[in-house]
Amino acid sequence: MTRVETGRVLCRLARVACVRPAVTVGIALGLAAVSISYAALTLSLSTDERTLLPPGATYVQRSVEYDREFQDVVDALVVVVEAPSVAAAKAYAERLAKELQLRRAPLAQVTYRSDPRLLGSHALLYLSPEQLVDLRDKMFDHEEFIQSFATRPTLETVVLGMAREIAVAFTSRFLDLGLTDANSGPDLQVVRNLVGQMSSRISSPTPYHSPWDSIISIGTSAPTTEGYFLSEDQRLLFVLAEPKSDPGSFTGNR
Repeated sequence: MTRVETGRVLCRLARVACVRPAVTVGIALGLAAVSISYAALTLSLSTDERTLLPPGATYVQRSVEYDREFQDVVDALVVVVEAPSVAAAKAYAERLAKELQLRRAPLAQVTYRSDPRLLGSHALLYLSPEQLVDLRDKMFDHEEFIQSFATRPTLETVVLGMAREIAVAFTSRFLDLGLTDANSGPDLQVVRNLVGQMSSRISSPTPYHSPWDSIISIGTSAPTTEGYFLSEDQRLLFVLAEPKSDPGSFTGNR
């Protein structure tokens, strides 16, 4: 269509609009209503920056899985607790969380520790290569004992297995050719734990503590954090406070 033809069509539309102004305004209002209805039903506002990325990409899917497994604390407020001792910092964090809940602060969640038991199935992923090698060696050293208990998990099997392990340890020390440390003897801590557990359970019901921790535990002197968010030198404790916000708003954390 040439410019002349386009001009003629526009002139005819202008004449019709001038002749029938009411019809023109009615059609315009109708088209506006249809446009608004379509926009309200089909258009939406998304504040998720992942909508700008290809939805089928592997890294996008992993990001979605990460958010599903772990709490997103990118926009959380960080409260730093400094106390004379770690115990005092823990007590203050617990008291602060309860106080914020009682005062109904506009916070969706207050977190100062994570339950270590939630990471039980993934615990090996958090060990260093040296700790994994140490754990593997201990598993090989007690392989026969572990297999016998797995086949028949009874107290009798545990006691007999302990006796055999102690006999092997004393025999190997008796026939030592000087290849091992002279000051190192058989570790009887697991036996003490087992006997203490049996005595406590016989005398009165007590909470159960597995003796396996003493058998295949990782020999590390690093202090445990018990799931609390502590700094590396354990001088500071961090409390994460997530403010309440509307997922569809850009100013929800105002």
